[in-house]
Amino acid sequence: MQKCWKKSTVVLIALLLAGCAAKKSTTIPQSQQQPQEVESGKPPQTARTHFPDVPEAQPEFPPFALGTDYGKAAELTVSHFNTLFQENEFADLLKGASSGDQLALAQVTLRVVQQRQPAVWINKRKDIRVAIEHLLDSQYDSSATLRHVEGVTPPTELRLLNVPFWANSGDGANIRSAPTTDARVITILRLGATFDALGETPEHWLAIGRDGVLVGYISADLAGLVSYPLSTAETDLDALTGTLEKDSTREFHFKDEQVQQTTVKMNMGCQTLEFGISTPLVKKIKHIRVCQTASGAWQQR
Repeated sequence: MQKCWKKSTVVLIALLLAGCAAKKSTTIPQSQQQPQEVESGKPPQTARTHFPDVPEAQPEFPPFALGTDYGKAAELTVSHFNTLFQENEFADLLKGASSGDQLALAQVTLRVVQQRQPAVWINKRKDIRVAIEHLLDSQYDSSATLRHVEGVTPPTELRLLNVPFWANSGDGANIRSAPTTDARVITILRLGATFDALGETPEHWLAIGRDGVLVGYISADLAGLVSYPLSTAETDLDALTGTLEKDSTREFHFKDEQVQQTTVKMNMGCQTLEFGISTPLVKKIKHIRVCQTASGAWQQR
């Protein structure tokens, strides 16, 4: 009898201690709990700079004339991606995709390149899914011949664009003769008016082109990118369809003898993209590097 009592007492004490420990553990403040540790031998991921399926050689950008294929960078980029998806390894990976599917995927890829944001293209009927992600940016310098009208100060450096933008300021956007708020206001671009940006200065001013000629600058904060395929239409500034406060402004009705030339430093971009492709037949990750050409279009290099 005494042995049973002692055994019961030991069990009871053990249960009480376990209960106290459990109660104590539930009262630990959240701020005192230990952070989750990284699994041994697997450190946190860092940004990758090398991809085995992407050539390591740096592309070369010979001097060129700014305004080549004026305003058509987005259109040419979509055309290139559309062709890329119809040929070689992509064609095998996307087997079963129609020409319309390939064009839609090309447009989504353009958006990833322009916005540096991931996107997913899905064809539910054919069970095809392609996740596209921008992984890495790199920049290379070149030089270009820039044409500009008299009275407009050419920049010393530009990041190549050659794509349409639209004025998104409700009060209109000043077009200035130089990339600074101290420069002369040539005219005002009304809300919604579209124009082609030849490039962007380091101070974030868009160099406005008309027929490939620099005619002024607008602050990049007052403009937004025109999405494809709307970007394939003629811009309002090129057509001069009443989008300026003074359509007769001489800077926009220039003659050949008023056009001057200068050489500017050009920042050319490259991007590494990742395609996560999933179809009923295959699942694969593929990387490509795309770089700008003289027209501003992005092509695989």
